[in-house]
Amino acid sequence: MVRSAISKRLGIPFEELDFAKTEFGKPYLVNDLKTHFNLSHSGDFVVVCIDETNVGVDIERIDNLPVEGIVDMFSQNEIDFIKSDGSTFDLERFFRVWTLKESFLKYMGKGLSLDLKTIEFYITKSKIAHVIDSDLLAYDKNFYFNQLELTNDYIISVCREYKTKEKLQEFYFNGECDEEYLFE
Repeated sequence: MVRSAISKRLGIPFEELDFAKTEFGKPYLVNDLKTHFNLSHSGDFVVVCIDETNVGVDIERIDNLPVEGIVDMFSQNEIDFIKSDGSTFDLERFFRVWTLKESFLKYMGKGLSLDLKTIEFYITKSKIAHVIDSDLLAYDKNFYFNQLELTNDYIISVCREYKTKEKLQEFYFNGECDEEYLFE
């Protein structure tokens, strides 16, 4: 799916695309370093984001799992958000925070080698705000986070840098470019 989408976008024959990986395993396109992409899969779904700036995407199925040990890697603010009633974990809220963090880690291209507490999210019904540990970035970046509940069972989060709030260049869902999900 990635090869096909990038081939079409750049007008480069499928077989001439040259991919490589960073030291942490993030794939990139050798033919055109100005084209950035990221992909994620969960269950029966695959998503790919292609943009002119770096991008990270995560999709997760809201599934019953023991989150107690995982939330230790979250800030107290995030834990309070996930424990919506003050005592029990809300899985939908957990996966909202998790996919945002994962999209950021994938944007950075360093996977789980980064401490999950280096970025903290403040989530309301209408806004996603974030605070990033200033020691993590050697220079200022503007990050833009989007989140989408694909179905009642899946959440997608996208992290990208932007100069203006332009739409994500291309968003592929299960092999099809989907205009409906192009985040602004």
